[in-house]
Amino acid sequence: AIASLREILDSTARKTYLPQEKQNRILLLERLGYMLRGNEQFGEAAKCFEEAVALEPATSERMQAQLVETYR
Repeated sequence: AIASLREILDSTARKTYLPQEKQNRILLLERLGYMLRGNEQFGEAAKCFEEAVALEPATSERMQAQLVETYR
């Protein structure tokens, strides 16, 4: 599942996104982060949450909570 989700994210990566594409990507990044964290790949999980914040700063609070949970 992790490999499939990474493949989707890699194949749909762009410099800019339409609003709905951005929201979908953030959701996929967050889910990948959950899966990686559950698989004890903490550094990779953190990168997903950080990428989501870079795409949409308004997600910062939610993603910061995920980062705290990842490193807890």
